[in-house]
Amino acid sequence: MNYFIQYNFFMIDEQRLAKNNLIREHGMLTRQKRKNQICRVYCVKIDISHLNEAQKVRLKMLFVEAKWLYNDALTFMNDHDINDYDTTTQTVHVLDKDRQSVTHELEYLGSQMKQSVIQGLKSGLKSLLRLKQHNHNVGSLRYKSDYASINLQQYHVTYRFYDERHIGIQGFKTRIRIRGANQFWHIPDIEFANAKLLNLPDGYYLAITTYQNKGGENKNYKPEIGIDMGIKTTITTSEGKKYKVLIEESERIKKCQRLIARRKKGSNNRYKAVKLLSRAYQKLSMRKKDIANKIVHKLLEHESMCICRTKI
Repeated sequence: MNYFIQYNFFMIDEQRLAKNNLIREHGMLTRQKRKNQICRVYCVKIDISHLNEAQKVRLKMLFVEAKWLYNDALTFMNDHDINDYDTTTQTVHVLDKDRQSVTHELEYLGSQMKQSVIQGLKSGLKSLLRLKQHNHNVGSLRYKSDYASINLQQYHVTYRFYDERHIGIQGFKTRIRIRGANQFWHIPDIEFANAKLLNLPDGYYLAITTYQNKGGENKNYKPEIGIDMGIKTTITTSEGKKYKVLIEESERIKKCQRLIARRKKGSNNRYKAVKLLSRAYQKLSMRKKDIANKIVHKLLEHESMCICRTKI
């Protein structure tokens, strides 16, 4: 009997080593292929209007349970090593608004999603350690009141594309409709890597990391042009063209700030006002990105290289 047990353990070790060697070989081939590819991230929006109530609840609870898991792991670190944390756990212990310990069941978060949450916590610890080694004053990781990003590590496992308008996410039994895939759907030989499920003030998004083959070099070089960054005029080119970029805070942001100041801390009304303010700031950020992209596009239409000159 002992001989058979030893033989089975030997076979298990052989299979594990063979699997690890296969993963290592595939990783080397992938890294070699990535050297000749360009990495781009595209963002698509999940169409909430085409979700049923069960899907909306699941989508919301994914971020709630990710927050619970993150805070539970942070508490675990007080007395244990984070590497000893069990990512297969189904129950977590967190504090409610009255600072009382409450036990929650994890019903919606998938196995790879749990691993990504813990991996994000470890990455935060490594970043703090790196800053500390460079003589920076660092604090400690804090508990989260909201969790805004869940990493979907593996294409075809945690998420997949069915067509240009529908995706699948781990744990969802039906397809989810999206908008914005026309940005990359027509690109030949595009490869999908990991993605991030985002919970932003104006809805849910999916930021998809893709790899594309490098195109041929453009040898039709155009004359160089100088760029001056000023105060009265944001950008002035050596050809005399001027670009003024000035986006002030909207009245809605100021109104939301006054509204938050009048609300009691910890109340539901203050929470709603904070959400409105976050949405207003996101709209302001999107306006800035839009103008920046338009200016860069106009500059690249006229010259192949920009020489930046800043007045002191």
